[in-house]
Amino acid sequence: MHESTDATQARIAELEVALLAERAALAAERQRSAQLEQERDVLKASHERLRLELELLKRRLFVAKAERVDTRQLELEFAQKLRALEEVADTLGMASGEVSGGVGKKKKRKPKGRRDLKSLPLEEKRVEITDPVFDALVAQGKAERIGFEESCKLAWQRGGMRRP
Repeated sequence: MHESTDATQARIAELEVALLAERAALAAERQRSAQLEQERDVLKASHERLRLELELLKRRLFVAKAERVDTRQLELEFAQKLRALEEVADTLGMASGEVSGGVGKKKKRKPKGRRDLKSLPLEEKRVEITDPVFDALVAQGKAERIGFEESCKLAWQRGGMRRP
């Protein structure tokens, strides 16, 4: 019985040492995580500051062009800031599309070509033009009807539009 107590005590001591080692590793990882978060926050602030400077340079460049002033120096500053911004974006792991800032709305383009008049909720007037000679051949079994052609035309009728 004395031997099992000694073995139990040794096992408990061994587990306590392992627990202390795990707690030390956890504390080290938490400290590293906090340090990385702080570094990330500094980089994000730097990125935002560079983005604002870039926007300011864009405005200056636009105003300088509008006032017909020599813009070569501003373009050099603009290129340097743009490179710095891209470097910070690369270190943060951002895509180049995220660097520009705001979310842009895409305007819906005006459709081109003819509109599908069949999809409009208008009154429809059907006109069918038949060929009596061809109908006779179909009735005799000498010809086969393979389909038809459909077309639409928009016209005015008293009281509104209609599709003839």
